[in-house]
Amino acid sequence: ADKNGEPLWAHIVEDQSWLFGALYCVLTMLMMFGLFNVIVAIFVENVVTASKTSERLMKQQRLQDNELFTHKMVDLVQMVWTAHDAHLSKQMRSSAGTHPNKISQVEITPLLFGHLKKDPQF
Repeated sequence: ADKNGEPLWAHIVEDQSWLFGALYCVLTMLMMFGLFNVIVAIFVENVVTASKTSERLMKQQRLQDNELFTHKMVDLVQMVWTAHDAHLSKQMRSSAGTHPNKISQVEITPLLFGHLKKDPQF
């Protein structure tokens, strides 16, 4: 706008032609869209970066949570032990027993692993 508050494109139309006025309006509009596009892109980039950082921190906290890890490992060992115990024959069960110290002797066979995969908690 000039000193009197009149838009520039009005002066351009008066001094040159309506074609230059229209060209000025179109270029001004394109510049505004471009500027807003850059502003939105920066905002979106910052949001995505913050989200990735937040996810990374949450994953790191989960990995460092020893109590959660202990509970999950106990659940996993109990699940494997239960599946192993269910697949033992009566003869093996009577000779091996179900004492927790025998867990180190459990062999995870493809059959046992297949049974574990069917369990939704596994």
